[in-house]
Amino acid sequence: MLRFLTILMILICCISCDLSDPVEYTDHPIPYKTGQVYHFINEQGKKAIPSQFNNVRPFEGELAFVQKKELWGAIDKHGETVIPFRFDEIKRDHHFIIGKKGKQEAFFDLEGKMLIGLQDSLLGWRSRSTGFLKDDNTWGNGKYLDPHTHLYYDEVRFIDRKDRILNLVNEEGNFIMYPEEDRKRIKLPDEVAYIYKFDFENQTIFHAGSDDGKGALVNLKGELVTDFVYGTIRISKDFIFGRRPDAKDIFDLEGNKLIETGWNNEGYSSYKSYGSGLYGFEEDRNGTPYFMFFDQKGNIILPWTRGKISPLAYWATARGKFLVHRSTGTGNWQLYEIASNKFHALNDVDTFQFVNDSTVFFTDKKKNLGKFHIGSKKRIMTSFKEYYGLFGGKFILKDHQDLLWMVKQAGDTIPLNCSFFHGHTAHIANIITPNRKQALLNAQGNIIYQGGHPEKKFKNGFFTIKEGDHYLLFDSLGNYQKINHRLTEYIENGENAYYLGYKDRIAEILDAQTLEEIIPASKGYQKISVLNFGEEEYLLAEYNRQKDLYRGQTLLWENVSMYSKEQDAYIIGKTRDPDTKKSFPITASGEKLDFPIYNAKNMGSWVLFEYYDSQKTREERHSYSLWHPDYQFHFHTEKEPELHTSGLIRVDDQKTSYYFHPNGLPLFKK
Repeated sequence: MLRFLTILMILICCISCDLSDPVEYTDHPIPYKTGQVYHFINEQGKKAIPSQFNNVRPFEGELAFVQKKELWGAIDKHGETVIPFRFDEIKRDHHFIIGKKGKQEAFFDLEGKMLIGLQDSLLGWRSRSTGFLKDDNTWGNGKYLDPHTHLYYDEVRFIDRKDRILNLVNEEGNFIMYPEEDRKRIKLPDEVAYIYKFDFENQTIFHAGSDDGKGALVNLKGELVTDFVYGTIRISKDFIFGRRPDAKDIFDLEGNKLIETGWNNEGYSSYKSYGSGLYGFEEDRNGTPYFMFFDQKGNIILPWTRGKISPLAYWATARGKFLVHRSTGTGNWQLYEIASNKFHALNDVDTFQFVNDSTVFFTDKKKNLGKFHIGSKKRIMTSFKEYYGLFGGKFILKDHQDLLWMVKQAGDTIPLNCSFFHGHTAHIANIITPNRKQALLNAQGNIIYQGGHPEKKFKNGFFTIKEGDHYLLFDSLGNYQKINHRLTEYIENGENAYYLGYKDRIAEILDAQTLEEIIPASKGYQKISVLNFGEEEYLLAEYNRQKDLYRGQTLLWENVSMYSKEQDAYIIGKTRDPDTKKSFPITASGEKLDFPIYNAKNMGSWVLFEYYDSQKTREERHSYSLWHPDYQFHFHTEKEPELHTSGLIRVDDQKTSYYFHPNGLPLFKK
């Protein structure tokens, strides 16, 4: 039985209360219980369907399930019977309605029209993941039934990786359908005998087969993109490849033909992505390899060339786009300028490196380092061994003694007196000096710190270095300050930012701007995390199994258990009193509610509290109460309530259901 600890006047007056707070289906009647019978009311609390029922379920779509004389049926919002009252149980599937009577089942569409009459539930028609009904007793035509259109099909299957597109086959022909969208059938051409399933996501073209085994491409509108001329069709994540008797064709994933190769055989063919929209395609022509390069739109970047794809680089600079390719025949490099369709021979070049929009460093066959600028034939040789890298907009070069130098803006070089160089930030580099010491170098080539290497780099560009028994925290420009503990994480949380640190497995959290200790290590916590509920920010500090809740430096509650991470949760956890051994709920504002509970969870705009009494039998130990923040009184029940999709709360007690409105009022009168 339901037990209520509330003021009877509120319950008595509920029928005339204004229920104008928004509900997901405000244009549908709402169930209301008076005594032992139900009817439906509108949002103003007036009767909308005066008929009386023994039990009801809220409206979903255009129907509500209702019970009369122990039997269930369905009515529309005018109170008219749509599904007759003849079932022991009735429930809604995503695509249809199932009525059960004993061991038999009947199926209806979502408007209440009968699909399949009562049949044995262990045989005959069953629901499938496709949203169709399948007759397990039928082995010929009519094995599948669409509950939305009442049409029968011989075959129903998904043909995409995400199971969002169906292929339907019946005597009318071959169709595709999007079951979770408009469910509109798209008729395929009569020549299509079969649709193959693709293995890649976001596919918008289908591989269709004909009765004679030939392949073609069909788009999402059901239109043939190609004729049935392909012996094989291969789909990748970037392109579609079709092999026909006299050629191979390359299509984009929309079915647009990009390239016709003009050659076909049974030799291998492959492609490779080089980034920036560049692709290389290689094929075997009677034992001789050929290759070409093209972009995503099918523009030929490098025409068919005899040989295999060799080590290649592609640069898109302010001066244009370039390919650098090594001929498999001569072994010489060629610089191919895409815009002008010109090759520039680099006959005496052994290695090269684009370093910015205009400069190329190279080594010749004698291992001498030089450079040239794009568009200029003039080469400038240097006394250095190789190009090492770019730092702060400046070139780093290595000499023949393996020492590094920095090239200034004016072209002058300064020694860095190191053989190892690693850019840690845009303005700070880590180096190793000739005496094997770690040091930090700034973008001007000056050593700003010696004695350690960066240990931890954070998302804000800061990093730490261990120095003896303490640490140094550097900003991205090389300025630093001393800290006592090892920092492990930088946490951004709205307008606030923190550093999380540890020492001897003890955690602390610091303000990232001031490095002030918010929760110091002296508290002895092993873990600290940042939580948000609404506009409130909290710190949850943990030691062994104990958790304490802080707001900034202020300890709010000890011995807490957190329930929810939802931003709009009203009850976020509970705190346990060690003296009374009772737990009390905590709201998102940090307030403790002054009544003991066992557990709690948010149910829409309501809160469900759970209670536990170990002195009772196993079946009676758990009880519940519904509580709404606006009214703050309890509705107690021994059955766990359920949240309906409409936002209503339902509590079942034996054969009776009770409902509660999202605005905090009960939808019944005792």
